[in-house]
Amino acid sequence: MIGNIPDGWRVKKLSECGKIITGKTPSKTVKEYWNSNDISFIKPDDFTKNSIIEFDKGKDFVSYKGFEKNPTIPPYSVLTTCIGNIGKVLINKNEATSNQQINSIVPNQDIDYKFLAYSILNIKPIMLQRANAPVVPMINKTDFGKYTIPIPPLPQQEKIVKVLDISSQLIEKQKELIEEYDLFLKSKFIEMFGDPIKNPMEWEVVKLGLIIEILTDYHANGSYEILRKHVELLDKKDYALMIRTTDLEKNNFEDNVKYISESAYEFLTKTKVYGQEIIMNKIGSAGSIYLMPTLNIPVSLGMNQFLIRLNKSCNSVFLYNMLQTDYGKKNIEKQVRGAVTKSITKDAVRDILMPLPPIELQNKFASIVEKIEIIKNQETQKLEHLETLHNSLMDKAFKGEI
Repeated sequence: MIGNIPDGWRVKKLSECGKIITGKTPSKTVKEYWNSNDISFIKPDDFTKNSIIEFDKGKDFVSYKGFEKNPTIPPYSVLTTCIGNIGKVLINKNEATSNQQINSIVPNQDIDYKFLAYSILNIKPIMLQRANAPVVPMINKTDFGKYTIPIPPLPQQEKIVKVLDISSQLIEKQKELIEEYDLFLKSKFIEMFGDPIKNPMEWEVVKLGLIIEILTDYHANGSYEILRKHVELLDKKDYALMIRTTDLEKNNFEDNVKYISESAYEFLTKTKVYGQEIIMNKIGSAGSIYLMPTLNIPVSLGMNQFLIRLNKSCNSVFLYNMLQTDYGKKNIEKQVRGAVTKSITKDAVRDILMPLPPIELQNKFASIVEKIEIIKNQETQKLEHLETLHNSLMDKAFKGEI
């Protein structure tokens, strides 16, 4: 809903802001449509950020013949994802075309294309709320055109764009800085241990089974009926966090999490999780690994996970980073089974091979990681502050307060 707007502003439907184009996919059976990289074919996976993307070219193309069969998207149109991950925004710098999951707007002359892009980002929460499918959210062309945005005179649109561009650029630079710390750690790992595929330092290669103990989720520890009497998952905070894959993926251990009571936590003696321990999915996204952060509450292992506990010859931070290399990921993938539902067994995990440098060198690397993580946390807090500032500016911009 749009509240009061300043004098001289208008409220317009997106369909009144320019021509709306819905993409489509040329027939894959016609090779001539795809045998030449002539025109960018934009798909949702080109929308790589939650901010505005200024798009030059991607990884998918159609030939001129394929382009003739598809709607043309002129340069500096505003493209929006409208199926699945709704509300991501991209501006194409060159003539392009897209698939059917994307609606594009060719803006009218009285609307700045960048202002239109920011306007669509601003109404993204409304679009998500009104998307008409519970499983795969979708907004069709007609409904997309009905969304309304406030439109100031063109000079004020340009002023708003300048302000929002500055805050957006600060956010992107901060994200790049954080990514550089990750790249530094990857390069430091190679510097200290060498490429694990080539193993130039000739470290001893061992099976994980020699250095780890594998603990499993509470449903595998005994009779389910007995366990059910002791373990009840609670939505409200009680005593211990029952860690789940979704919590680890989001790195969020406060919102929409599950808890268990103190008596349940004590019952599950073998699946207590401590900071800096490795958790591996055993089904679904089998083989995916996470390094458990240190939390100020007790934590117990969730369903469908392995807890990998190390002996004194291996450091968990080192092992996590080793398993995150291409070498580590490939060795894990070799042990995963199943075409539809993928899984990995304890014995398969024990058979994973890896080089094992001296523990002193592993600990030295872990110390470097710890220092970098402290800096990253500080920079992440700065990023959160910048994002809060940007959201505040967005709110003020579309109320006419800039």
